[in-house]
Amino acid sequence: MVQVKLPAIQRFFRFMSHVDDSGRPHPSSSHKARPHFTIECRRRLYGTTLRLKIRDHTDDAIRARNILRDNSSLDLGPLGAGSVIVDLGAGVGLASVYYAIRYPQARLYSFESDPRVAEILRFNANRYSTHIKVYESRNPWPILKADGVNHLTVVAYPPDPVGENWVASLPESKLADARLIHNDQPAETVWITKKAG
Repeated sequence: MVQVKLPAIQRFFRFMSHVDDSGRPHPSSSHKARPHFTIECRRRLYGTTLRLKIRDHTDDAIRARNILRDNSSLDLGPLGAGSVIVDLGAGVGLASVYYAIRYPQARLYSFESDPRVAEILRFNANRYSTHIKVYESRNPWPILKADGVNHLTVVAYPPDPVGENWVASLPESKLADARLIHNDQPAETVWITKKAG
């Protein structure tokens, strides 16, 4: 039997028939996410042409369109030298690659606990930046502390209970001046303000 690879546009529309307007799978859909199948995503960001691996049959393509663009909703304005950006639940690294290109002077840490997804994250991170440190871990603070991180400038995380737990694992004192941002919204980024208690 000969397998014919569908053109990218056909694969995209076949995928779109299985998701709702927010990019999430329909509850009635039997279409399962398979993170080990990857496709290539091409985007242009601040003069750099990106060719990233993303997961097929997930909302990665929609997220890439919203995150990897000039004037993205993830843009934080100017950041000083020595800034530390932590991407919790980084997925395939869309936000991490965006921050690495937008803020080359910042120290960037990406955490992803799923080994299959972390493999794609490593590929994307190594392809476009030498200063993204990737870790397969659910507890980021011991790693950050061992690396001499004393303050956090930005903490990006998915807007779900798992993401909230990741943030809760960080010391409150280190979050006092940090900007917390949801890195997983398909459309508009949700900014969160948090005051130290």
